[in-house]
Amino acid sequence: MTAASTMCDAYNLRGLPADGSCPACGCIVSYRFSQRISQPHVILTYMGLLVLFAVAALVIVLVGTTTLVRRMIRPHRKSLAFAIARQLPTEPAELGLTGEEITLRYEDGTSAPGWVIKGKSPEGPLVVLTHGWANSRYGSLSKATAYVPYASRVVVYDVRGHGDSTAHTTTLGVREAEDLLQLLNQVNRDGRPVVLVGSSMGSTATLRAAAALSRDDAPHRLAAVILDGPYCRDAEPVAARLRRDRLPAQPFAWLATQVLRQLIPGYGSYDGPQLAAQLRCPLLVLHGCDDPICNIASGRRIAQSAPRGRIVEFPGAGHGGLWHVDAKRYAEALRSTLFAGE
Repeated sequence: MTAASTMCDAYNLRGLPADGSCPACGCIVSYRFSQRISQPHVILTYMGLLVLFAVAALVIVLVGTTTLVRRMIRPHRKSLAFAIARQLPTEPAELGLTGEEITLRYEDGTSAPGWVIKGKSPEGPLVVLTHGWANSRYGSLSKATAYVPYASRVVVYDVRGHGDSTAHTTTLGVREAEDLLQLLNQVNRDGRPVVLVGSSMGSTATLRAAAALSRDDAPHRLAAVILDGPYCRDAEPVAARLRRDRLPAQPFAWLATQVLRQLIPGYGSYDGPQLAAQLRCPLLVLHGCDDPICNIASGRRIAQSAPRGRIVEFPGAGHGGLWHVDAKRYAEALRSTLFAGE
């Protein structure tokens, strides 16, 4: 060990002069001094990384929320090409049904196509099927066969922002309820009793419209309401779909709900049990026991809230397609409800 290095060690113990130089050997920075001046740099480096991570996380959240909202209000259109590709029926005649093609026109200038299908019960009610999110009238055709035996007519149509509707976006059950009431004014001019059938998102529009038709001054007589896979709150299926796709439900579901509240007046106010409690007619809830989108607990709660509500559960069934899971159970539930509603 040299004298210089010994002095450096001594200065390391006592502390170097303010300029950081060693008078013994002229070295500028010793080990202990470098440790002292490097600590602030390490802290600044970590702080910079944290800021970068925070900015990256914010960008991910913003992009994810924007993508989710856009997907919700602009679902994939299932029009004729989709039906042909999936080998779905493209018109009532393919199912042995007689149907008339119609164009529904709404007060905001938008329109939507549909069919009025002839039922097998001339004195039966008018049945209107309102499909769920990302579906279309083509997806409703096969379900219509279950209602034809009990109805005078069955209406299937494209919900706002779906299929061949001219509306660019859906309002996720808000404006769709008003559309449903306007639809009745156009197709039920003979004043037949009405049965409203809603699936998933269509159940929110159906319940809203049904509550309006439960008033004493309603222009149409409501015979029954049938809900397939309903949910209690607007945010419920959003979070469930994210979890099903193995994506984090939060904060995306909450943020998307806040954005949609601003874009769609009335969104976020839907309360299924509260609306069901206003019904005077029979309410039938059809729900799959293993529904990953709309938990069966929601269906039970809605059915229990209605004065004349009941639920028929389908063991092992998921979201939608209950008619194909157990056609006999489905038909028996319809028969008892529609007869009770007359």
